[in-house]
Amino acid sequence: MAAMTGAMARAAVRAAALGAARSSGTRLADSVPRAILDFGSSPIDRQLVLSAQFLLKELPVRLAHRVAELENLPYGLSSKAQVLKVRDWYVESFRELRAFPGIKNGAEEAAFSDLLRNIYRRHGLVMRPRQ
Repeated sequence: MAAMTGAMARAAVRAAALGAARSSGTRLADSVPRAILDFGSSPIDRQLVLSAQFLLKELPVRLAHRVAELENLPYGLSSKAQVLKVRDWYVESFRELRAFPGIKNGAEEAAFSDLLRNIYRRHGLVMRPRQ
C-alpha cells in the first residue's frame, strides 16, 4: 500500500470521532462486558460473537487514537519514515475494521477473527512483547 498522506490519516481519525465519543472508556477492563470476561477455557458461540462485536466497535476507536498520537509526536518525529509507516499500518487496519460488516453469527465471527489475525501479523514488528 502506498504511504498515506497526513490528510488521509486525519480523515480516518475524524471518521472514528463518533465512535470515540461513544467509547465506554480507555481502560479495557472498564469497557468489556462481563459476559466476555467469563469465558473460561471453552467459550460458547454466543460469547465469541459478543467479543467480536465488542472488538469491532472498540478497536477502530483505539487505532484512531494511536494515529492521532503518531501524528502529534514532538521534535518532528511524526514525519520520520518509520513513524509514517507504522501510522499507515494503523490507518489501514482502521479502515479494514470500519469496512467489516456487522457480526451476527459464528461464521461472521470466524471471518472477523481471520481479519484480526491479519492485522496482528501486520503489526507484529510494532507489538513486540515486553521482556
